[in-house]
Amino acid sequence: MVAGQPVQFLPFSRHADKKGGYVFRICLLPSSIAVASQQRVGARINSVIRVLDEATLAEISLLPACHDQPITDLQVIPGSQGQGLVSCSRDGTAKLWDLRSSGGQPVVTIAASKNKKDAQIFGASVNADNTLAVGVDSEVLLYDINSGKKEPYFTYTDAHMDIVNCVKFHPTRTNLCMTGGEDTLINVLDVTDLHNEDDGQAPKVTISAEDSVRSVCAAGPAGDLLVASTCTEKLQVWNAGTAQRAAASTGTGEELTDLASPVFDNYATVCLETSGIREHPLLRAVGSTEEDVQLGYIIDVQYDAANNRLYVVGGSTNGNVVCCELLDTATLATHGVFHTGLGDEGHEGVVRSAVLDTTRGSVFTGGEDGAVVRWGPHAEESNELKDTRPIARRSPRGATASLPY
Repeated sequence: MVAGQPVQFLPFSRHADKKGGYVFRICLLPSSIAVASQQRVGARINSVIRVLDEATLAEISLLPACHDQPITDLQVIPGSQGQGLVSCSRDGTAKLWDLRSSGGQPVVTIAASKNKKDAQIFGASVNADNTLAVGVDSEVLLYDINSGKKEPYFTYTDAHMDIVNCVKFHPTRTNLCMTGGEDTLINVLDVTDLHNEDDGQAPKVTISAEDSVRSVCAAGPAGDLLVASTCTEKLQVWNAGTAQRAAASTGTGEELTDLASPVFDNYATVCLETSGIREHPLLRAVGSTEEDVQLGYIIDVQYDAANNRLYVVGGSTNGNVVCCELLDTATLATHGVFHTGLGDEGHEGVVRSAVLDTTRGSVFTGGEDGAVVRWGPHAEESNELKDTRPIARRSPRGATASLPY
């Protein structure tokens, strides 16, 4: 279900690297953004990280030849004041970067996989204690950056049964690492509890999303909610602090009372599940035949901790992009819509990455055309993302309904 009257977002600034290609990931820094993309140098294609001014998108610095293969993840290192980044690539390496250092060289390079051309490495994250977690094939490897050692001090071999698609440390509970995989599992690993009866292999929480997990992050004032997006463009919000299952909404009004997933020692209750982006009316397009239907896809999910709001950015092959907020069960409020097919002002290719600056009301997008665009509401509109959440709602039994995050 989709609610709300969206504001038309317009392009305010654009950066297009003539040597560039596919934009893999965008990270928000204090007054700039970090962009992971490709760059062609002669007959060679390198993956680079460039830092762009947040307002003008003018290039501030460039980290050339970061990786020999596509970058699969880029995250900001907590406690670095936006000056530290961690990247990983299909070249089998994970690298740590200090944007204050000159020369454009990584401060740490970890060869996590022997496969240097097609490594199954899609997630790398660092916590405040300088523990690096890297997903390689179906394993999660832990490295102690402070020790200077290049070998993992622990490997989770049983947490996943297939390729690990995402790895992310909890923003406030630095001992917890969230992972999601092709095996449909979402795990919460305690990287400080490695000597339990299962030799540290048992996750604190294990959830079956029933679809391959593409991304996972924490949400909620206490950080005890897990937000996952799946390969079928579903958005799920799980309460990892409970120990019993509950009904989940499909987004169509039909209630699921039996989640067909295995029973684990630790499992959670799914609070919300919606396919609203996939079926969004501004993203869904019907072709010349009934079978030719193009659906929306999830670009990114972002939790705004300062305002306790959960945003999702969705895209489509018809050039539309929407910025929505998850309000309550299966309801997405559409705050903004922008039409990216604006030639040299927008994108000439499909948008694959996005990040929100909720304090300034801007959305940054990166596409397959190599362009990065900053979008914002029309000048006559508010420059902030509107808060359309209800203050309270009465349920049929008279209880006050509260937001799930």
